[in-house]
Amino acid sequence: MILTIINQKGGVAKTTTAANLGAALTEQQANLTAKAPQSLKAPRLRFIDLDVQGSLLRYRKTIKSATFHAPRTADELRALLEKDAPAVVDCPPGLDETTRRLLLAHSDVALIPLQPAYDALIGMVRTIEAVEAAQAENPRLRFKIVLTMYRGRPNAREMRADVGDSYPENLCRTTIPFSLLFEEATALAQPITLYAPDSTAARAYSKLAKETLTWQ
Repeated sequence: MILTIINQKGGVAKTTTAANLGAALTEQQANLTAKAPQSLKAPRLRFIDLDVQGSLLRYRKTIKSATFHAPRTADELRALLEKDAPAVVDCPPGLDETTRRLLLAHSDVALIPLQPAYDALIGMVRTIEAVEAAQAENPRLRFKIVLTMYRGRPNAREMRADVGDSYPENLCRTTIPFSLLFEEATALAQPITLYAPDSTAARAYSKLAKETLTWQ
């Protein structure tokens, strides 16, 4: 499965979600295949970083069971997407139209992180429009929405209810809470499941990873 983390709004925890969800997926994959014969083991998860800042690449020293890639041309990206191996793709907010079309044409799921804020909601709607346009060429493409930086305040609860009413089949059951632990873990380029494995934040991403496996 190619899982693309995408939202046209910046600052909604796309890289945080790519790193932490990917790390949780690698841990669960390792647990599932630990006793399996080598011939039956799943391919290693790939992280594909499309942001020129390379923020996701900082995690390669702490998520050692995955491979990391930073394609800088459309041909390099196409070659990665056409390989038969799972991938988590981190997208910058200002993704150009050509790259976005290429990416969505090969993706299985577009996961849209949504911070409970109006401008992030606008970014979500525009991203959904791009996904729906891409479905004409890629009918297997689906989108999911995950609430991030969630504090449970009245406006956040209201937005969660509205999004659930509008997209009942697309809103993830798992919600990612706001936590200062994410800032601390990011500063050390560690996934939250490594930095604070017993925290609510780590459990949330582990739960999201389990939910993600049901989309295959």
